[in-house]
Amino acid sequence: MRWALALLAVLIALGVGFAAGVVVTAEDDARDARGRVLKAGPVDVLDLRVGDCVNGLEAGGESVAVQAVPCRSRHEGEVQARVQLPDGPWPGRKRAIALAERRCSENFFFAPSERSWRQDDRVVTCIARLSAGAQPDR
Repeated sequence: MRWALALLAVLIALGVGFAAGVVVTAEDDARDARGRVLKAGPVDVLDLRVGDCVNGLEAGGESVAVQAVPCRSRHEGEVQARVQLPDGPWPGRKRAIALAERRCSENFFFAPSERSWRQDDRVVTCIARLSAGAQPDR
């Protein structure tokens, strides 16, 4: 089921990406030997790595993909941490969000949904948002 959701997200992102003229690449072609993003493209939130720079951060909803971009280009945020939540039964949406907020403090985050939890997703991805108009110096 997880792969079906990921596939759906990628198909949607591909359609949006092509409509916007964004080049979408395969995972192998999108990163250098150190794992840094080389080309802009959609990435499943489960595949984000600490240090990745991203666009397309939207509060609310249950987004499953964001736009990964090279950190030298303009971007909205950077992945600061990926935190594993404890195993066990689904804690409920409010508790999952509370756990994510505690671990990510002031950062934007992606928390597991009930559906992804059933598929063994226990990872909270913490993303530091850049202030509006901030340009990285990389």
